[in-house]
Amino acid sequence: MMIRDCRPQDGPDIAPLLTQLGYPTSPEQATRRVHQWAADPERHLLVAHVEQTVAGLAALCLIPLIHRDQPLARLVALVVDDRHRGTEIGHALLDRAEQLARQSGCDEMEITSNRGRDRAHRFYRSHGYDDWCEQSARFRKHLSGTR
Repeated sequence: MMIRDCRPQDGPDIAPLLTQLGYPTSPEQATRRVHQWAADPERHLLVAHVEQTVAGLAALCLIPLIHRDQPLARLVALVVDDRHRGTEIGHALLDRAEQLARQSGCDEMEITSNRGRDRAHRFYRSHGYDDWCEQSARFRKHLSGTR
């Protein structure tokens, strides 16, 4: 297994991963998004490459904060192909994302995850993450007027 930066030619391979995560994505959409992410130094898109196949994806955003000197690292996506779940791929992707966050000056990382993903939540807790939504509210509004 090799963890590496995602490349535009990986778009068709990450589209099914995003779909498995619950976000139906076409190969064209994925390729366009990879290009967008590559153009922003505050974003990191990682893939796990196993036996000539992209088997996992991690998306990390570095967010500058006005109230602190250190940026916040936010893992906005982590998915392992369902044929490879239960292997070390998720651990390797998370470890690499944490390493990139530290190298970028972050001293804290947060992960967003749908409440229904119990297995993912156990995984994050096993890596030392705490669920702190009871202490801090999170609000969202759809700006397009559609849901």
